[in-house]
Amino acid sequence: MLAVLYIVITYIHTTLKSKISCNSLFDGLMISAPQAIFFDGLTSWTVNHTGLVPDMVNRIAHLLFFLAMDVTVIITALYMYDQLIGIRKNDLRKWGLFVLPGGVALILVAAGIGQLEFIQGVTTAYSMGFSVYVSFATLIGYYGAILYLTITRRRFLPKEKVLGTLSFIVIAGVILAVQVCFPEVLLSSIFPTTLLLGIYIDFENPAIRKLTIYNNEIVEGFATMVESRDTIPAATSSGQRPMWI
Repeated sequence: MLAVLYIVITYIHTTLKSKISCNSLFDGLMISAPQAIFFDGLTSWTVNHTGLVPDMVNRIAHLLFFLAMDVTVIITALYMYDQLIGIRKNDLRKWGLFVLPGGVALILVAAGIGQLEFIQGVTTAYSMGFSVYVSFATLIGYYGAILYLTITRRRFLPKEKVLGTLSFIVIAGVILAVQVCFPEVLLSSIFPTTLLLGIYIDFENPAIRKLTIYNNEIVEGFATMVESRDTIPAATSSGQRPMWI
């Protein structure tokens, strides 16, 4: 949690100071990921203290945790889709293809929270039930989309980002697989942390973004200069004298 808060604070401070435009999807990820991590820690405590915590409070905490986790992976999938393919803000069709299944899953998670069961394991208690299964299915489905997009569209990434991007996505997948197969492990908080940290390092680090913007401006400047010089023959052939001669 402290690592994520450090990233969020550093990103906000540096972005405002450098006056760099923000990515709205990454902004959403910075909101959902810390919530997922916080409620993961909270539910880890409440599920082991059911005698002290009212049942309704325990279920609400779990509901908020499941929703935050699913929203985090949905936003990450949208972010990677935008990076690798591109989504226009007015292209409701592409947005709908990604958001609709996740929206249905969130509704199902909320609807099944009353059936949530708290199981005492060997080392710790954990929750199982319909909401958990739907949440896991959402995480696996959207993670699969992220992995598929990254592998099949990796040629659209800058060469220096391919290895780093694949690395943090694979690491997140391993963590997710362990958590799904062994619910008692309670590694859920590391999953959104890995996604947020990986995207921050490879894509949204303000220092790297500022350098990228600067390089793009130089390239555009050269392109404009070349295009302007290409108009000289046309102007000369029409009997007009170039202004700078």
